[in-house]
Amino acid sequence: MKVLVMVLDGFGVGAMADCLPSEAGANTAKSVLSANADLKIPNLLNLGLGNILNEPSLAQPSKSAIFGKAKLKHYGADSFAGHQEIMGTKPAKPTEQPFFKVIDKVYAGLVAAGIKVEKIYAKDLIGSSNARLAFLKIADKAIFADNMESMPGSVYNLTCSLDLMSFAEIKELAGILRKMVEIPRIIAFGGENVSMQNILNAAFESGDYFGINAPKSGVYKQNYQVIHLGYGIDHTTQLPYFLHKEGIPVIFTGKVADIVYNEDGVNIPGVDTREILEYTLQQWKSIDRGFICANIQETDLAGHSENAVLFGEKLEIVDSYLAKFIDSMGAGDMLIIMADHGNDPKVSNQHTREYVPLLIKVGAAESRLINIGTRETMSDVAKTVMEYFGLQGNLAGESFLPLIMSS
Repeated sequence: MKVLVMVLDGFGVGAMADCLPSEAGANTAKSVLSANADLKIPNLLNLGLGNILNEPSLAQPSKSAIFGKAKLKHYGADSFAGHQEIMGTKPAKPTEQPFFKVIDKVYAGLVAAGIKVEKIYAKDLIGSSNARLAFLKIADKAIFADNMESMPGSVYNLTCSLDLMSFAEIKELAGILRKMVEIPRIIAFGGENVSMQNILNAAFESGDYFGINAPKSGVYKQNYQVIHLGYGIDHTTQLPYFLHKEGIPVIFTGKVADIVYNEDGVNIPGVDTREILEYTLQQWKSIDRGFICANIQETDLAGHSENAVLFGEKLEIVDSYLAKFIDSMGAGDMLIIMADHGNDPKVSNQHTREYVPLLIKVGAAESRLINIGTRETMSDVAKTVMEYFGLQGNLAGESFLPLIMSS
């Protein structure tokens, strides 16, 4: 018995009622299909994608499929929060704000903890005219500041050198900082052959934000290591924790390996779609029992590039591999294809708050036509997997296993 959850990053199926006004017409799947007249995705269609979209001119419905869709319970449309939700977390609403608004609180907290800390002002370091901008240099080994690549105010970075501190020390410091702020995410990372001066030389400002240009700092070049810490995330209330307790293998491939806690499992990060699918297929064929989650990130990257044709090309690669996964399924295996949010290339270059598809295959036999409806949260997936393995745990969500096993 094994289960594979494949997340087609950014492949939403229609704007939610609470989306931003600018996203009201978003439907990533429809936009991609309409831009690719000869798109070859027979397996996604057989699994029920056309049934979800209900647009026969774009995608014919299947006569034998288990399908539905799920709402996003987390705030906004974020891959990190989305994957935590998929794993069974009920997301807490974070506070988004520039770092200068909490710097005094964090500074005082570090001092109280006996940790050396210094404020570095933008006016002194880069000659900024904005006197309130600053970040923290901690123990002469790390910089805590605004993330300058993500949505402004949503992430703080802890940029470190592995020549100055171990990754274990980085994670420990990140855990301390996580308790001090309500920002959606802290990303703590470091690389080797990087000096503190290299990091400081990569400082820059943008509006009310002041941080480090991570690529320019050089931290990505040698032995890069990273951990993402989300607000209100407790890994002991997530699916992998309960599976590990029962000795059930947990394998993550692609971006999910970087953003969901799976310290006791197998983690194979990566971006290239074919490589991730090859890794995943190897793992799928090598185990008789276990849980695999794979993230296909290049679909999301195509959305960010506003390139619907490229998005379609990545879907065709996925679909060609789906046949291999389905052909190797045993009677006790389950396959779930879904997304984590939308990223409609015809709307913007940012994530869109959309329902996500749920396409389900159970065992090697053909399925009846079963519509599991609109689920209130993506955590229903984790709850379903738990029940499929015969386990119980305090996950968010409600299992749809009774619906799909009713035949």
